Amino acid sequence: MLIWTICLGALVLLPWFILLGMLAMKYVFNKPVNKQWKIFFISLGIAYGILFIIAIFIFIFGQKLFG
Repeated sequence: MLIWTICLGALVLLPWFILLGMLAMKYVFNKPVNKQWKIFFISLGIAYGILFIIAIFIFIFGQKLFG
């Protein structure tokens, strides 16, 4: 149950990181967000989500092995 909750949380956070990256490009760095940057931020967000889920699995299995 905990694993599914954390995976669902990572999927819920994913669009917010993509959106924050695009907003930072537009307003902080004052550059236009073209198609290339959108693909970059979406792939970055997907990579973040995958790494987050892998880190949670390593944490849970590490606790089962050593705790």
